[in-house]
Amino acid sequence: FASDDYIDCDEATLINNGRFTFQYFSYHFKCADNNNLNSYRIDYDMDGYHLNPDPNLKHYRHRIDWENLSIDIIRFNCLLAIHLALLYIKNGIYPADQKAGIYEKTLEGIRRKLK
Repeated sequence: FASDDYIDCDEATLINNGRFTFQYFSYHFKCADNNNLNSYRIDYDMDGYHLNPDPNLKHYRHRIDWENLSIDIIRFNCLLAIHLALLYIKNGIYPADQKAGIYEKTLEGIRRKLK
């Protein structure tokens, strides 16, 4: 299992007026050691929405707040996290990179289907 790419999805919700509301989520993409991809984690917690890039990528800050990303991580869930990981594996554009905005069209299409 750990020798392949995988995504660890953790979510906690409350039911509020008949709707599920996230208390927190964490989607951690961990890449296999034998490829040229990098890990990342997308979180929502008491500190807000942010992405933690792979510690080996020194040109990124340890934490990138949502407003500094080109992808929407506020309207996010496990299904979108899986699709983002697949887009990254297929295209090789790291989610913290400003070029990752090209993924947003696909992610938005998935959001529309979930409504």
